[in-house]
Amino acid sequence: MKKQERGFVLIVTLWVLAIATVLTLSLGRRAFLDARAAAYGLEQTQARLMARAAVNRGVIEIRNKFYKDLLNLEEQNSEVGFGGPPEGTNLGQPWAHPMDLYAEGASFEATEEFDNDVVRLTIEDAESKININSAPREIIDNIPFLDRSVKRRIWTRRTGEEEDEEIGPSRFQAIEELRYLRGMDDEEWFGEDGEPGARDLLSVWGFPLININTASREVLACVPDLGEAAIEEILAYRGAPPEPGQQGAPQRGFKSLEEVQQYTSIQGDAVVAIQKFCTFDSRFFIITGLATRQGGKVRVECQAVVSAFDGAFTVHDWQERSIGA
Repeated sequence: MKKQERGFVLIVTLWVLAIATVLTLSLGRRAFLDARAAAYGLEQTQARLMARAAVNRGVIEIRNKFYKDLLNLEEQNSEVGFGGPPEGTNLGQPWAHPMDLYAEGASFEATEEFDNDVVRLTIEDAESKININSAPREIIDNIPFLDRSVKRRIWTRRTGEEEDEEIGPSRFQAIEELRYLRGMDDEEWFGEDGEPGARDLLSVWGFPLININTASREVLACVPDLGEAAIEEILAYRGAPPEPGQQGAPQRGFKSLEEVQQYTSIQGDAVVAIQKFCTFDSRFFIITGLATRQGGKVRVECQAVVSAFDGAFTVHDWQERSIGA
């Protein structure tokens, strides 16, 4: 074989080896990425199932609350011959305390892979907020952090009346819809100077009345004629909420208007305001389950809105979202 031919064969061989090497590396990388994607998908599925399990645990907590209320009411009926006030809904009850189900030993797969992860459950009383779909006009108009034009558009949306034309009422499906109303700015939505905004204090779920046992100071301030002095007494009776990671004062709540008058000095217009705009028991709850994998790199949140009426439990909304790399 001539020298030139041998050189040509060598060059071709080197090219073939180079192409084979590139193909091998590409296939290896593709296989690595496929394996990584499959592992991520598995971890995301695990997190989603655990988050759903947390929501189901939340439903059980709400069921337990109402079954206990029914038992207490039956005991009152049998002892005194008539129905006393229900137990009510307050922040001292078990459902109101956030839980890490994995840390407390729930029956998830217990391996070292989960040691830096959480399965967290939180339950929020929807009637601790102002329901923009059903709250009385007086409460809507008394919200201090909303511009007058936003309040008018909320009411227009609810009644379906715009510029003397009947377009039919339309319910807000999610509180985020408020964000896009003309006149709603970032300060109103997010809050400012450490104060909560519309996204924290308003809701699209629950009954028209506000639960004075669970509502924040800012929500109670929206109740017409309630007044700062009455709000201070209500919060003092309820007890100071605990700081994160600390033990707070025992939480409790009023069962009826009679108890408000018995245990506080609230009277006059404030009593009328409580009777007209407030409640002591709630029926709608927002249950959120958050689960993580890979030390929090994969996060899945499930959220359900449930209601409880006379032992019947209904899921009104269910949302899931994944957060992670």
